[in-house]
Amino acid sequence: MFFKLNRSRKIRNFVIAALFFTGCVSSSTVKGSSLAGDIEKEAAALNKNMERVYQLKSKRVASSGFYYIISRDGMVVFHPQAVLIGADMSNMNFVAAVLQQENGCIEYTVDEKMFILFFRPINHGNILCLSIPKEEVIGFYGECAGFEVK
Repeated sequence: MFFKLNRSRKIRNFVIAALFFTGCVSSSTVKGSSLAGDIEKEAAALNKNMERVYQLKSKRVASSGFYYIISRDGMVVFHPQAVLIGADMSNMNFVAAVLQQENGCIEYTVDEKMFILFFRPINHGNILCLSIPKEEVIGFYGECAGFEVK
C-alpha cells in the first residue's frame, strides 16, 4: 500500500499534502462571509442524509476549495482524491488542531501557500472539512489559528 512505504514522516506528510492540494489553481474567488454558511448548510444536509457525501466529490468552492471528511481519530473517511480515503492524517499538525477543536476555522500553509480550513462535526463521529486557498477568499476577516504543515 502507498502509505506503508519505508519513508521518513516528513516525506510522507509532504506526499499526502501534495495529493490533498493537487490541481489547486486559482481563477475565481468567494466571499469569506459565505464560507461559514456554506459549511453549515453542507453539515446540516449530511446530518439528514449521509448519502449526500457523493455530491461533495465534485463540488468546488471558488476554483479549488473542496470538502473532505475525517473521523475523530484522524482517518480520511471521504476525499475527492479517492487514494486518500483511509489515510491516517492524525500526525499532521493542522489535522491535530481540527481533532482537538472539532468546530472552527484554521489557516495553514503548504509549500508557502496559505489555506483556510473550516470544519464542523457531523453524524457518526466525523468532521466535515472545507479547505480553500486563502487567495481565493475575499473579505475574510475571521480569526483562525495558523499552522504550517510539517
